[in-house]
Amino acid sequence: MKLLFITRKVDINDPMQGFIFSWLNKFASKLEKLYVICLETGAGNELLLEKNIEVYSMGKEKGKNRLREFFNYLMWLKKTVPQSDGIFVHMHPVYAIIAWPFAKLYRKKLTLWYTHKAVDLKLRVAHLLVDIVFTASKESFRIKSNKVKEIGHGIDVERLSPNSLFTMKKNGHRLVSFGRIAPVKKLEVLIEAMNILINKRKLDVTLDIFGNAALPADEKYRQSLKNKIVQYGFGKKVELLDAMPHTHLMQVLSSSYDIVINLSETGSIDKAVVEAASCGTIVITTNEAFKNQLPKISDKLFLERNDPEKLASRIAELVALPQDEKDRLGEALRNWVATSHNLENLVEKVIAAYK
Repeated sequence: MKLLFITRKVDINDPMQGFIFSWLNKFASKLEKLYVICLETGAGNELLLEKNIEVYSMGKEKGKNRLREFFNYLMWLKKTVPQSDGIFVHMHPVYAIIAWPFAKLYRKKLTLWYTHKAVDLKLRVAHLLVDIVFTASKESFRIKSNKVKEIGHGIDVERLSPNSLFTMKKNGHRLVSFGRIAPVKKLEVLIEAMNILINKRKLDVTLDIFGNAALPADEKYRQSLKNKIVQYGFGKKVELLDAMPHTHLMQVLSSSYDIVINLSETGSIDKAVVEAASCGTIVITTNEAFKNQLPKISDKLFLERNDPEKLASRIAELVALPQDEKDRLGEALRNWVATSHNLENLVEKVIAAYK
C-alpha cells in the first residue's frame, strides 16, 4: 500500500512537532511507500527517515510566502495523490479541504486526524468532506458524528520508555512542566503552588518549565511568568527555560524528574501527559480529558480544578510517597499508555481503514 501523509512540519529538532518522525517511520515500516507533504521541513531530516519515505515541502523553510506555499501544495497533491491508495491529513482541516477535490477526482479515501476541543468553520467543512475522522478520545473531537474513530494518541512506547541512557543528578524533589507557553496552560497556578511549597511550607522541591511562546500574546504571558518567578525570589528553584528538542526532553523526563505537572485547559488529551506517562513518570493534571482515565490508576493523579493550595497539597502528598509506591504508579501509567495509546496500534488501525 502507498499512503499520502499531510502534516505541518517535518523537523526532528522541533520541540512540538519532533514526534512526527516516529509516526512517519512507523507508518513506512508497514507500507510499500509513504509520500509526505508538509508546510516546512528541517535540514538533514532525510537521513533519519526510512528509505521508502518521500517528503515534499510547500517551502515555508525558505521564508513565509502564502501564495507560493498554496501553489506548491497543489503541485505536490497533483503529483502524489494519483500514486497513493489513500490520503491521511494530520491535524490541519484546511489541508483536507484543499485535498478533497483531488481525492474525489482520483477516488481516494480521505481521512483526518484531529485532537482538540476547538470547533471552527474549517473543521466543520473538513468533517463534511472527509471519509473518516481519527481522534485520540471522545474529548478530542467535539463534533458528534458516525465518521469519528477513537484510536488513542499514538505514543512511541519503544522510544519513550523509563530506560534512558541520559541521567542527571537529582537534588530534592524535581518537578517539570513542558509544552507551548500560553494562558490556557495555567502555568501561573503552578507558580503560585510552588510559592506555597517553597516559601511557606519550606519543602525541598524544584520546578523546570520548558516551552516557547508562539504568539505575541503568549510572549506577554511568558514575561508575566518570569516576573512572578522573580517576585517570589525562587532563584534557581523555579526556572522558565526554552523548549528543548522533543527527543532530548523525553530522555530527560525518563530519568531526571519525579513529577510532570500539566494544568492545560485545552479539554482534549494533552500529548505531554501521555508522553510523560510512557516514560513511567508520575503526572498530575487538571485537564478534563483525563477525568475518566487517570483516577482508574490512582486518585492522586487528577485534580478537578486549578487551585494553587490543592495543587501544592497534592504535590506534597506524591513526593512523600515511599519509592516503591512511586514505582508502582509509574509502571501503571506506562502500562496504560502501552495499552490505550500505543503508536503501533494506531498505525495498524489507520492503515486498515484504507483496505
